[in-house]
Amino acid sequence: MDHPPDRGIGLLEMLVTITLGLFLVGATAGLLASQLAEHRRVLLDSRVTQELRAVVDLIARDVRRAGYWGHAVDAAADPASSPVNPYDGLYPLAATTDSRLGYAYSRDTSEDDSVAGNERFGLRHNSANRTADWRMSGNAISPTDTDTWQALTDPGVLRITRVSVSSSEDSLDLSDRCNRGDCPPGSAASCPPRLLLRVVDIEVEAVASADPALRRRLGAHVTLRNPVVTGACPAA
Repeated sequence: MDHPPDRGIGLLEMLVTITLGLFLVGATAGLLASQLAEHRRVLLDSRVTQELRAVVDLIARDVRRAGYWGHAVDAAADPASSPVNPYDGLYPLAATTDSRLGYAYSRDTSEDDSVAGNERFGLRHNSANRTADWRMSGNAISPTDTDTWQALTDPGVLRITRVSVSSSEDSLDLSDRCNRGDCPPGSAASCPPRLLLRVVDIEVEAVASADPALRRRLGAHVTLRNPVVTGACPAA
């Protein structure tokens, strides 16, 4: 019996096989590159978000202490004596918005009723360095560039594009703590004593240094733990 002659792979078949193989390799490589790029983007997003959250959380925890005074309890218990809290300032004022935040609180082991430079703190947007800076000391509640600042963010990781700070307040009338409750006409700003309940809203926006298209924004709504007593009881 005669057998048909053996036939190998033809040139055309080989070219088709190679083409299909290259197509599959290219598609696999493209898919792998896309997955690696997405993985890199996710890691970058996570790092930027974590960095931004760390900054906002640090400031939020610290600003809650604004207005702390070693003699605050005495002031709340006896508003008739018109005690003044030297740490009660806050920048920006209520119903205004700024890119800076300024506040103070006592760090004294034994209260001296005096605000030292290292008892003034705050936040600013450093547009030149594109960082969020924390104030280590200052000359007044209102922050200035001559104060001592420390960068809270690394511009090599993220660039701060905006810092927005606003504050609001509500007051609680303390007339019932006074011996008499009749304030003289025109003295609404100074009589009767009031307990100010203050809130600070902070918002920080940033872009990733490695990918400016990656933008993130985080904020905090902070209720200050130390209300401030203002005004005084009417004179007897």
